[in-house]
Amino acid sequence: IEPRLQPQVETIAALWNSVQQHVSMDAVFPTVTDPSAGLATLEPLGAALFPTLGISGELAALPEAVGNGALVEDIFRQIPDASGDLVKLLWFLETIGLLRRENRPLDTTIDEQLRRAAEADPPTPAAIRTTPTAPSRRAAVPSTGSTPKATADAADEHRPKKRRPPLTDDQIRSTHRRRLGRDFYDFIGVPVDAPTHSIDRKCKGLARRWRLPGKQRELPSDVAKMVDELLVGVQLVWRTLTDEQHRADYDKRYAQGCAPKVGDFRNADAAPNAQSRGAPSEPSGPSVAPAYQNARRLISQGKHKEALSALKALRVDNPSDPDIMADLGWTTWKLQGGKNGDAEEFLRLALTFDDRHLRGLEYLAKILVEKGDTDTARVLVQRLSKLDPTSAWAKKALRNLSRGGQ
Repeated sequence: IEPRLQPQVETIAALWNSVQQHVSMDAVFPTVTDPSAGLATLEPLGAALFPTLGISGELAALPEAVGNGALVEDIFRQIPDASGDLVKLLWFLETIGLLRRENRPLDTTIDEQLRRAAEADPPTPAAIRTTPTAPSRRAAVPSTGSTPKATADAADEHRPKKRRPPLTDDQIRSTHRRRLGRDFYDFIGVPVDAPTHSIDRKCKGLARRWRLPGKQRELPSDVAKMVDELLVGVQLVWRTLTDEQHRADYDKRYAQGCAPKVGDFRNADAAPNAQSRGAPSEPSGPSVAPAYQNARRLISQGKHKEALSALKALRVDNPSDPDIMADLGWTTWKLQGGKNGDAEEFLRLALTFDDRHLRGLEYLAKILVEKGDTDTARVLVQRLSKLDPTSAWAKKALRNLSRGGQ
């Protein structure tokens, strides 16, 4: 077939097309509408990949309808659909792990099917079956140049791929020790000039590998915490280096020798101070615009829902502004807590682009205290206290943390 005549279709779009044609709405309706499943939220990767589905019409508004979390009934009210495709779409996104339900564990059916398929014996190519005495598949291919290299590569594709065993507890500890404290490129093990698609693939591969042990066994508490920190780190790296503007900002700091490192705020000795780095930067540019000041006013009045909408609109034109990201993190936390990790992620992004950001340090410390991670919160408050010795909140927080309180 002439390659130019073949349609270019993303794999995920092809899967969705198959679901539309072959999955019955009645079969998945009870699962999607189960009231005990709770809020539906799009994973960050789900929001990023949704446009590749090629969806048009009213269904294209699904990410906006879901927002930071919505009940299925509310989604149905916002997107009236008589075709049944909305039900199929919600089921499809949840099944492949791009949408999560608050009270329902992730469906691993597809993961299990893929695992069994990978472990099954592959079919033997006809060319190989005709040479049963060949010492290996590679040896069965003449090396005289008469057979194209593609033939040898095709034979290799049918070799069963070895699946690496899940990481042991000691391997997780070693990985945590080696990777945390590295710049974003070193953390995932790619060169600085790596293309975006390579970074995307590497981050997803690391995330799968680090999640696997916790799916298969109960992890010791210290190891589970290390896995969480690794996953937070790889998500932060993915968010930063696969976004054109974020990566440009990070690379600029990298070239200047002051690129943020994954998890470096946990090291109190490495914390910057006002004497060595200068005073914290004053807001400038979009952060002092009237629209931003209005968002800050809404936050002070406790109108977090309205503030969140205003901040999201501001971030479209200012994707790397630390003031906007810090306030996004705090309003998200106020509205939904730690349901999907978005609040912490916004704050970590703010500190990625300004590790001296006072509100970012304070907000993240407050969240970590509420979550019970007082050790990390103490490091953040110590940094905040060094940067702003006049902060009454930092002084009080340090006293409470030293006494073991909140």
